[in-house]
Amino acid sequence: MKFRTRLTWFGALVAALTVLLFGALLSGLVTRTGPETQDQGLVDLATRTVAALATAPAATFTGPVLPPVPVDVAAGTEQFIQVVAADGTVIFSTGQVAGSPPSIPDDLVTRTRSEGTVLATIAPAPGVDVRVALQPFARSDLSISGIVMAGQSTAIIAENLSGLRAVLFIAGIITVLAAWLVSRLVADRALEPLRQLATTTAEIASTGDFHRRLPAAESNDEVGALTASFNAMLDRLADSHRRLEESLERQRRFVADASHELRNPLTIIRSNLTFLEMRPQADPEDLKAALSDSARAARRMTDLIDGLLRLARLDAGQTAPRGPVLMSRVLKEAVERSGLTGQVALDVRGDATVNGNDEDLTRIVTNLIENAVTHGRPPIELSMEHPDASRTIVITVSDSGPGIPADRLDQVFDRFYRGDEARSAGGTGLGLAISRGLALQHGGTLVAANRPAGGAVFTLTLPTT
Repeated sequence: MKFRTRLTWFGALVAALTVLLFGALLSGLVTRTGPETQDQGLVDLATRTVAALATAPAATFTGPVLPPVPVDVAAGTEQFIQVVAADGTVIFSTGQVAGSPPSIPDDLVTRTRSEGTVLATIAPAPGVDVRVALQPFARSDLSISGIVMAGQSTAIIAENLSGLRAVLFIAGIITVLAAWLVSRLVADRALEPLRQLATTTAEIASTGDFHRRLPAAESNDEVGALTASFNAMLDRLADSHRRLEESLERQRRFVADASHELRNPLTIIRSNLTFLEMRPQADPEDLKAALSDSARAARRMTDLIDGLLRLARLDAGQTAPRGPVLMSRVLKEAVERSGLTGQVALDVRGDATVNGNDEDLTRIVTNLIENAVTHGRPPIELSMEHPDASRTIVITVSDSGPGIPADRLDQVFDRFYRGDEARSAGGTGLGLAISRGLALQHGGTLVAANRPAGGAVFTLTLPTT
């Protein structure tokens, strides 16, 4: 069963239970208060009659009087009045049973004369119960006294209760039908955004279009919040999908570039091995050149594979053991490792300790120095500053070469990115990518820029302990 149908029937059921509970309470109230109301009405009628008799003309008491259409006490439920003289003669009666006024039991007459007002139930005929209120009256000026009896069939209570239940039944049916219709309309209106949500979700699932959005909700309620949350989720999914596509595209380019880079040294080695195999008696200089080329190609393959392994570890989030590292020692170690001590001007202004891996930090600076030497021109400057009251240390590596095109300042950190000049100068195209990855892993940044006087400058910023 659909949620809309369940909600509609739930609203109708709540209305039906409400009407049923209201009817039960009202019926109980009528059942409990009906006799009291009837008694009070009869007492009031008897009191008014006594008051009327006190000023009635003498002709009123001359003989038994019946109205043209008296109340049939056995069949009707209307009130009636009966006036009886002290000797038992019926002076006036508006009701009758089997053609005669109902008789008043002697014990009630005695109680009325002694108590004043008496309420009782009499049975003037088999199966006929009548509730009566009796009061005495007297006319001293006419020397007349007697009893006034106001009566009414007890069937009036059951009749009123039956009528009430019939009204409640009809009203209940109308109320339940109205509640069903209103619940259906409310459910349709309230669930329309959910239906749109389900439709949009199904279309997105079938088409993969993460740019679809739900219409903005007009109301600031739970459905509006759900619509906003769903659109926000689609924004995140679209962004994740875009980043995934970009990542896959980078991976495809990376695999293609890696295959291309590895193919070149392999081709050189295979060519030289073929040459050595076919010409074992070749000139010693040619043999030496073939072996030298093969050795350089093997070293290049080793560097490429080492760089690829480092990038793979960075992508996997693997981190080396860390500890306090003195950065002045890292810079000196990087210069010595590069073997370019005479070409690099080292300027250390201030010192600091970084929480990191000594080998990784040295690798970052070494790669920056080798990049400056390979693609720039001397002098190469390596400097370090630790500004006062700052929790960062800034390391810069600059050269005096042609610099980097402004539109490629961030592309130089892409894997296997090399300009035309770089390709002729050698290199694997992975050094800067590895350096930025290690810098980010240490909570720092690495950016490239051009010096106003010419040349490129790479700025490494790392948090200190």
